[in-house]
Amino acid sequence: MSYEDALRSHGRQLIFKIEFLDQNEITIDEIIKYEIEGNLSIELKNGMRRTCNLTLENTEGLFTPSTDGLVSISNRVKVYTGLKIDNVDYFNLRGVFVLGNPRLTKNNDGEKIVNLEMYDKFALLDGSISGTLEAEYIIPVGEPIQQAIIDLATEAGITTPILVYPTSELTPYTLTIPAGDTFATIFYKYAEMLSWDVFFDVEGVLRFQPPTDEDTQSTVWEFSESENTYLSSVHNYEWNKIRNYVAVTGDNIDGNIAHQTASNNNIFSDTYIGKIGKRTMVIQDDIITTDDLALKRATYEVQLNTQIQETADIQAIPVDIINEGDIIIIDDTENGFNRDRYIINTINYPLSNGQEMSINALKARSFQPNDAT
Repeated sequence: MSYEDALRSHGRQLIFKIEFLDQNEITIDEIIKYEIEGNLSIELKNGMRRTCNLTLENTEGLFTPSTDGLVSISNRVKVYTGLKIDNVDYFNLRGVFVLGNPRLTKNNDGEKIVNLEMYDKFALLDGSISGTLEAEYIIPVGEPIQQAIIDLATEAGITTPILVYPTSELTPYTLTIPAGDTFATIFYKYAEMLSWDVFFDVEGVLRFQPPTDEDTQSTVWEFSESENTYLSSVHNYEWNKIRNYVAVTGDNIDGNIAHQTASNNNIFSDTYIGKIGKRTMVIQDDIITTDDLALKRATYEVQLNTQIQETADIQAIPVDIINEGDIIIIDDTENGFNRDRYIINTINYPLSNGQEMSINALKARSFQPNDAT
């Protein structure tokens, strides 16, 4: 039986694995459980994408916080979910986390439990745990962005692998980040320059990369009335947020004002200008100093603001091979879904048996901007 078939089977058996790692992310110990309590929250965004809460039985004190135990302030945690198939355990990694504030509880009946509050590793950059700048940080104009990200990761104390997609782009302006701000802000500023994404992935790797191409991305799962993981859905239409024409004006450099536009003229789109008329967004941003940057921003905003026309909220039997940014198909004609492609925005995944997962997804749109004018 394949893993996907097992996920859809009625007699499936969920299992969970927790690995405790040292600060170098070398495994110290692991536990496998058939029953735990907890929740995994995932969101498609720049910065911190994953948070996790776990409640573990602690009668023997194995998870009592200490300087040299499993639950230590410098340790990391890997969380896996999976299935037992034909008496073999199969696991999927769901994230690499740093520890927030653990909490011990002793109940009246003598039960001892520990609650672990955990964040993905962006918490080490955004001030949630660390990452505060001691001094002013200056991003100089003309700096190669690819190498700047690599250097910044080292300066921020990231010792694990990073993945920076190739780019020949240079920083288009000088930017000063004040002391007391965070390393995360610097990463965000570089990402904004290219309209790229920056985040730690499910394996704990820092990634700096272009957004996923929804048109070419394959689907990972299909929810339909004919299969048992699909429980219910809400189909949301957000027509008042549609913007299919964006004009971006940037800074005035030596009398040359950066200015570009982008629009949705795709005749196969329900929101293209020829069908619903022009719905305009105007952006003025002095950090944009070239026409190329203005065009990238305009294209990004049109893509974003035509995509949010429809969203789906799904309740489902937990499916642990779906992650943020993945494409799913929804087939429920009675609720207006006609084998439509949706991109995963948020996931609320229960770390216990007998619970439902919640998904919010955005309808994927086929879009090509017109030539800039």
